[in-house]
Amino acid sequence: MNDQTILLGDVIFPDLFDNTYLRSLYESLLFNYAVSTLSLDSVQKKDLDIDSLLCFADLLSKSTDCLKRNQHLNLAQEIASLLNDLYPDNPDVQYYLGSILSSCGNYRGAQIKANSFRNLIPEEEYSQQIEKDYLAVPNSSGKFFFPEQKKAYDSLNADALSFSAPTSLGKTFIITSFITSRIAEGLISNYAVVLPTKALIGEVSFNLGRMLRDYSTGKKYRILTNAVPQILDKDCSFIAVMTPEQLHHVICSNNNLSFDWLFIDEAYKISQKDNKRSGYYLDLTDEINSKGERTHIVFASAKRILGPHVWQNGAKKTEEMAHIDITHYKSLTFEEELKIQQMANKIVLEGHHINKSFIDKAEAEKKFGFTLYQGGVVPGNQLRVVNIDGVDVEACCGTHHDNTSQVGYIKLLKSKRISDGIVRLYYVASERALTELDEDSKV
Repeated sequence: MNDQTILLGDVIFPDLFDNTYLRSLYESLLFNYAVSTLSLDSVQKKDLDIDSLLCFADLLSKSTDCLKRNQHLNLAQEIASLLNDLYPDNPDVQYYLGSILSSCGNYRGAQIKANSFRNLIPEEEYSQQIEKDYLAVPNSSGKFFFPEQKKAYDSLNADALSFSAPTSLGKTFIITSFITSRIAEGLISNYAVVLPTKALIGEVSFNLGRMLRDYSTGKKYRILTNAVPQILDKDCSFIAVMTPEQLHHVICSNNNLSFDWLFIDEAYKISQKDNKRSGYYLDLTDEINSKGERTHIVFASAKRILGPHVWQNGAKKTEEMAHIDITHYKSLTFEEELKIQQMANKIVLEGHHINKSFIDKAEAEKKFGFTLYQGGVVPGNQLRVVNIDGVDVEACCGTHHDNTSQVGYIKLLKSKRISDGIVRLYYVASERALTELDEDSKV
């Protein structure tokens, strides 16, 4: 006797698309919809068994077939929606429309098209209410994700995420919902949304602006949409919606502007052989990603060599080089510059892990002290703390690597005493540092 259990769904759903009666009903439905939509009054509509179509759609909306479930859910919603357009006054169609959309997890559609629907089966009503709560867009009223959107949204807190989906998934809606939700919770960050063309900038920035107006927070946010030189308000956080070329120009032209979150639309194109922008994308992400570490490492090296009195007084990064200002009572000698460079590269080669976490301000100050504020006091009740193991701890909103070994070689170009008690260190890193070494070898 065979003890293997066979589920009813395993029998029904795999071959449901091949059901000849369903295909016949579906073709008749499409024909009648075309006649109605195109106002072909002279064309006779086909007889349609509405009850059977509704039963098929209801069955499809409850599919358990792991391979064809999405196709089944899409067909169920299509049948219900077309029937609703053709027979808007049919009470059976109205009830099934609400039931089918809810079973498919399309609660936004059910809210718009069948707001009066109430499931007559208590167990299903309870289960759907739980799912509605799960799919609700955080900090919004009456907005719901589709199940696949929710999966992508929940994954956005990962250190790195890549996902591919058709335009119909609504990737922009997922990203804008994530950004505005964090802002509504009072989390202070800078965001960059990189788009492949300028044509998309207006639409994305408009949607972001509209969603931001729904939230009242203590922090001002400004949406940047072009690379025109401008003065950036220190009291603002920023959401850059730009092409990669525009964003690269902005981060290289503005003091201390860095980003906590970087979203790249159509990122799969980066690896295409015939895409001339691939190298540019990679340079951009590397520049954003390593921007914070270089400053932290050079500062920590200077403090170890010159003494504990050293304090960061400012920093700036441009496309050509970067500099950091430190407190020190006299100009540096060549030997001190060399020691700082050697210490910086020692930290890089040692491969220190870089921890990034959000911590309550009072707790962070108690644990790490006020050296957290080397780059300036950070507003808000939560701090984003960047802790390079055994090297440096600061409150910093920059995008960072996971390990110092990813930063690359650092070369200290020169130092200069710019005022009483302030010394400026000029440096380059990674490929630019290697270029400087090549130039030195030619001398």
